[in-house]
Amino acid sequence: MKAFNSLLTSLLLLMSFQNESFAHTKSVSYSSWDIQEEEIVVNFTVSSREITKLTEYKVNYPNLNESLKSHLIQKIYSEQIDSEPLVTVLNTDSGTTGLSLKFDAGRTEKYIFNVNLFFNQIPGHIHYAKVNHHSGQKRTLVLNENNHQIILSTKASEVMDQGSFDSFKQYIGLGFTHILEGIDHLLFLLALLILCKSLKSLIFAATGFTIGHSLTLALAASNIVIPQVNIIESLIGWTIILASIESFNIPNHELRKIQSGIFVTVITLIALSLFGVTELETGFILGLGLLTLAILRLSEDAEQSEKLRPMLAAIFGTIHGFGFANILSEISLDRTNFLVSLLGFNMGVEIGQILVLVMMWALMSFLVTIILKKNMKKITELVSSILCSIGLYWFLTRLLG
Repeated sequence: MKAFNSLLTSLLLLMSFQNESFAHTKSVSYSSWDIQEEEIVVNFTVSSREITKLTEYKVNYPNLNESLKSHLIQKIYSEQIDSEPLVTVLNTDSGTTGLSLKFDAGRTEKYIFNVNLFFNQIPGHIHYAKVNHHSGQKRTLVLNENNHQIILSTKASEVMDQGSFDSFKQYIGLGFTHILEGIDHLLFLLALLILCKSLKSLIFAATGFTIGHSLTLALAASNIVIPQVNIIESLIGWTIILASIESFNIPNHELRKIQSGIFVTVITLIALSLFGVTELETGFILGLGLLTLAILRLSEDAEQSEKLRPMLAAIFGTIHGFGFANILSEISLDRTNFLVSLLGFNMGVEIGQILVLVMMWALMSFLVTIILKKNMKKITELVSSILCSIGLYWFLTRLLG
């Protein structure tokens, strides 16, 4: 059981260095811009943790609201507006801080706002701005250090309708950005790549994954199914574990021991749930246990597992689809062009996914040519152990945190 020794070692190392870069900890902020004929109201929210990274926080410590206010007044401005905005505190969720900025408007029909917030002090920061015009037009913008201008018009006659194609391009960018920044999704793709022995097998598995996440992304974005965010995020970690474990080539008799241990664990957790000792739902415990046992049982037959891999990838894809939907719920999917926006976001995810898989496959093919196959197997087993450890860490911290 050398693979599990590696798993234990890497897990202990991972727990010793709880770096923020592992989970969904990308630096993000959000705003809504309500455009009226005589005023522009900007409601800005961000994680309180991000404010502590600002220079203004050192001056206003420990006042988060004053720190954010000082930053926003300097970084959100328009040359067409001379006076400072009226700033009020917003009621936000725990762990976040929000302010409302009200700008006087009406003297000119077009305003160019520079929104250079957080970008200089937090590399890679992304800002999602939702613009609502009083005439009914809506659009969502993605700002970064290279693109941080918002052009607004207060007059309905000057507002150009955001066409379907513009919305489509916008959401392609959102989907592409999300998959490239979603490290847990990328690590799952890496685990899938290690499992697949041929390019054909990888294409079939990736197709299954695409079908699965496209389905649940559409269901969640349409509000037909509303998943619990912490449950979905933890399950994404579990999919990495299950996708990695087959690479260990564990003997069948050892797999059966693991299955027995999981069965006992599931029964124990269900009993604790029924007696109110744990907050975990009985259905969640049972479903997760059955899924794990089924995949472990399937791993006993390598040939059958290979044939059913596209189906398994589709099952995992349904979980990741809900994860993709979380970003849409945060930025509010453009309902005026719902289907086009949803298609664009999904295509953006697919373009990013294909790009990542092609690069990974090319790198692995190159490594195989310069590294003996025997050594390559050891490397992939080590990588799988690390992936499994990270998946377990995410599963536990997201579920219990």
